[in-house]
Amino acid sequence: MLFASGVVFGLLGVGGGILYVPILMFTLGLDVKQSIANSSFMVLFSSLVSFGSHVAHGDLNLSTALPLAVPALFMGYLGAYLMVEKIPKETLKKAFAVFLFFVALSMAMKSF
Repeated sequence: MLFASGVVFGLLGVGGGILYVPILMFTLGLDVKQSIANSSFMVLFSSLVSFGSHVAHGDLNLSTALPLAVPALFMGYLGAYLMVEKIPKETLKKAFAVFLFFVALSMAMKSF
């Protein structure tokens, strides 16, 4: 399952957490915060490999990517801080479920 989600990440550029977090929760029994932490670690490697492939093929547009990198770093730090320090596990689990529902709804609507 994790291999397949890595392939989907590389093909579509989908945030790996959408797939990794539920897989880790339901197959390995990790809680939501552990699943998110492990997912973030795995996405690092998926992202690096995917990034390298895109750079090798000339797909990277630095004039777009660089201005987006700074807020992405800041917001990534802020999100991790909030998740670790401020949000209870059950609230996070429910919020993630709602997020996945809207992702699935949006994808379904776009496919019709």
